[in-house]
Amino acid sequence: MNRLFEGMCVLVVVFILGATALAQNVKIVLHAVDGRNGKPIANRHLLVKIRMSGDAVGGWANHLDLKTDKDGLAALTISATDAELIQVWVDALTLCQSDPNHASFSVSTIISNGLSAPNNCGPLRLNGTPGHFMFFARPATLMERMRW
Repeated sequence: MNRLFEGMCVLVVVFILGATALAQNVKIVLHAVDGRNGKPIANRHLLVKIRMSGDAVGGWANHLDLKTDKDGLAALTISATDAELIQVWVDALTLCQSDPNHASFSVSTIISNGLSAPNNCGPLRLNGTPGHFMFFARPATLMERMRW
């Protein structure tokens, strides 16, 4: 009877530890890169919108304000089980992807394989590494600034 009780206790502990591990947060490294020349976009504010799996259709309830470092990197910590999609914008810059307001990127793909957003500003293409999301931006043109 003692062995059965000990075995049950071990199973309960393993189950609790497994559930806790699944609910843990993960870190995603955001890489802000100038799409024209490949240089890092340093010391810029980023707006990151996160769509959680339980959000209503079209709902983007969660957003964060981050800042890149001198190498154009910013760390984003999110729940791996709840976060579904992200969108990233760079303050006062134009993203190098078509229709950035509607471009969303899969959190699970970023975590497992890494991901690089499209770069329509130049020929530069970068491969992602697991846990890293690379996106491209450039200074706005005079016409784009006038529309703001």
